[in-house]
Formats: sequence, structure tokens, C-alpha cells
Amino acid sequence: MAGGTTTIIAFAPQQKSEDTLLDTLSATHAEANKQCYSDYSFQLLVSNPSFKALDKFKILREHGISSLKIYMTYAALQLQDDQILDVLLGARRQRITTMIHAENGQYLFLTKRDLDRPGFEGAKCVCSPPPREGKQDHEGVWEGLKDKNAVNGKKTVLSNEFPVGHFKCSPNGCPGVETRLALALSAERLSLQKFVEVTSANAAKLYELYPRKGALIPGESDADLVIWYPPGVLGELQLMNEMLHHNVDCTQYEGMKAGQWPRYTMLRGEVVWDRDGGGLVGIKGYGQFLRRDASSLAGSPSKQDWDITGQ
Repeated sequence: MAGGTTTIIAFAPQQKSEDTLLDTLSATHAEANKQCYSDYSFQLLVSNPSFKALDKFKILREHGISSLKIYMTYAALQLQDDQILDVLLGARRQRITTMIHAENGQYLFLTKRDLDRPGFEGAKCVCSPPPREGKQDHEGVWEGLKDKNAVNGKKTVLSNEFPVGHFKCSPNGCPGVETRLALALSAERLSLQKFVEVTSANAAKLYELYPRKGALIPGESDADLVIWYPPGVLGELQLMNEMLHHNVDCTQYEGMKAGQWPRYTMLRGEVVWDRDGGGLVGIKGYGQFLRRDASSLAGSPSKQDWDITGQ
């Protein structure tokens, strides 16, 4: 609201111990019901693609869920190659959009130095994710392979050597929902048409919310609007974490200058953010769950199932 965002598609993570996705969906609905200022939908994170879970993809579509996400890394979410194929095949049959965090874990032998080999020898090692710094990374991988119960990462932030924590143990991810529109518009690098396209319309099409969201079409759209200040009126606004509304104790944009900020945000025709008249004026619970169909962006031209037999 405060940053001009009227719709959020939030992750709904399945636990490894769960063999269904419907319980995950129900639990996430319960958390969101009557608690949201903005409109919302869910994207299921599949961590255990059991037969029971895969069998419920059709029911997910009936419940208005048309996108999933899977991971190739992180112990709590990582899928093996055969599981990834199972998800992709099942999702294709139900026209579910699948996002993939495509990063397998560390290498056992290659290091960053291998990229510096002369000639084409170095090019042979160009891959994603890239080889890491050195042998110490290899040792960590080997130790992890030997002991699956080893505790690493965020659970060991504090130690005698690093009593206030260590950089590598910092929680990953950058907050930016509230700041993204203002900073992008302030940069003055995009036409207004392109700005709307890349921040709103394209996402609405990808997740089958268009033209209800991402457009202003009479009789079809939700009348979600962001009203900005006339150029130069706001001056230079210095970003500080204390002015933001997220549940995070920092912003990576601290101290940056923005020449724009949403003056009004409207959700389904109602003013929910009034920067000069009270800030957040929307009512908690006004946000609605949005049922979604298949993506309206072009997909595979073939309607046939994949042939994975190799025939």
C-alpha cells in the first residue's frame, strides 16, 4: 500500500514432513484471512512432491492456484532430479506455471582459479553457479556429505571467534516491496508506459491476473491506481528504514534519494494510502484472495504430453 503495491502473491511453503499440498494451502489461507490490507494470492513451494501431492495439482487449479515454485538447493526445500521432473510433468498437465530456483549446491573439485586456466581450458569451467573461492569450500561440502546432521549456516551465527556474528551467516534476501516503484520511477530511465509494463502488467499476465490487475479497462479492471506527485514537488526524499512499513530492521537503500513516492494508492477504487492525509488509511481485512487461472503468456505450442521415454 505505502509503496504503491496493491496485490501480492505470497509463498506458501510445504514442509518436508507433509505429503500433501492442500493442508499447506488451508493453513496459509487461515493465516491470511481478514488480515491483509492488499489483495493477495499464493504460490505453493513444493518440498515433498509425493504421489499424493502430485495427484492434487488439479484440485489446486480448482482452488485458484496456478503457480508453484521448486528449489534445486537449500536442505529444507531441495528436490532431486527425478522429483523435479515429476513436478514439471504434473504441472504441465494442469497448465500450472512452475518457477525454479535453479542452483544446485557447491562443487567438490573446481574452484574459482579454474576459470583462469589459459585458453579454452578456463572456458570449460564456466557454469552456474560459478566455482567458489577455494579448498575451504570443498571441505565444507565433503563434511556435509559425511555428516547429514551437521549444523551449519544461520544456526551458528554466534561463536567465540565471531561473538557478534559473521557475514556469511546473515539471513539472505533484500526487502524491497515498498521501495521498488518509487526508486524505479525516480530513476527516470523508463517511459511511463514501460514502467507500468515491467512493474505491473507483465506480472499480472504471467500469473493470470490480467486485466483485473495490471490494466485500467472499464468493466474488467479493479480500479487499482497509484497517484504520484507532479515532477519536482516532492523534492529529494532520503530513504530511511524508520519510514518504511516492512517487518525488517534494515533497508539496503538506506540514505538513497528518491524524487517520487506514492501520494495515493487505491485498491478496487478505495483510497488505502494517503501520504499527506494519515498514511495507511486502508482497513485491515479489505484485501481479497484472488483466484487465478493459467498464465495468459504464450506457453508451449504443443498440447501433447512430454515424451520422456526416449523413443
